[in-house]
Amino acid sequence: MIVNPLSKWSFALGFLLLLVLLGLSTWEPNPTPAQRQVWQVILAVAAAAFANGIEGLLEVNFNAPKLGVAIRAIGAIGVAVIVYFFVPAFA
Repeated sequence: MIVNPLSKWSFALGFLLLLVLLGLSTWEPNPTPAQRQVWQVILAVAAAAFANGIEGLLEVNFNAPKLGVAIRAIGAIGVAVIVYFFVPAFA
C-alpha cells in the first residue's frame, strides 16, 4: 500500500480544525448567526481535510431545484458538500 505523505498532513489538519471548533463551541456556547455560518464553513473544510486522509471514494449528487442548486462532487469535496448542507446541529 502506497500512502501519500500529504494525506497524513491533511488528516492531521482536519483533526486540528475539528479540535479548534470543539474549543470554540465550548468557549462560545451561543454563537451569532454570522459565527454559525463561519463555523459551518470551517467544519466542512475540516471534514474534507479529514476525509482526504481516508482511502476510498464517495460520490455525491445533490439537487435542490427549489434553491436552484445542483452539485456533483467526488471524494473529499463530496464530504464537504454533505457537511455544509446537512449539519444537524445548525438545522
